[in-house]
Amino acid sequence: LERFAALIGEYRRILGSEPEPVEKMLRRALTKLDDRYRAVTAEDFERVALQAELDPPIARAEVLVDDLAVRIVIVPSRDNAGSRSTEQRRKVDELRRTLFDCFRSRRLITTRVKVVEAIYRPVEIVETVIRGADSHLANQVICDSVTRAIVTFLDPLKGGIDGKGWKFGRSVY
Repeated sequence: LERFAALIGEYRRILGSEPEPVEKMLRRALTKLDDRYRAVTAEDFERVALQAELDPPIARAEVLVDDLAVRIVIVPSRDNAGSRSTEQRRKVDELRRTLFDCFRSRRLITTRVKVVEAIYRPVEIVETVIRGADSHLANQVICDSVTRAIVTFLDPLKGGIDGKGWKFGRSVY
């Protein structure tokens, strides 16, 4: 490595710049090696999606791998999937294309990548709430609280058992 650094230093001297100290060059090389630019594993794809500087930013990404492709399911930040304007819809499509282009340069050449948006299914909640005989809360307050808790539990960003979002593809039953 010292011989290599000396050759680089000689080359830089010829070009008129000072040689870089070997320690600094090695530190820079090690930093470059630690840089996780490539997307190879499912965790890599998720990391790249979440770290990409996009508008709107990605709030959640989950990677599903099958024999045919790596599918990255995305949820833009504070997603209002059911009530989007045409402009918001266009932005999400643009976001998917931009993210796909980002993966294109980072994936292995034989890896097929699909960036898809999470699909939301309407859920009808029919609840029967029985309050305790000694409860002083109004029926409507209790029903509203239970409904809010269920909606939060099914939320794609903060729902689920762990509070990190409802698992994609998981049954509600």
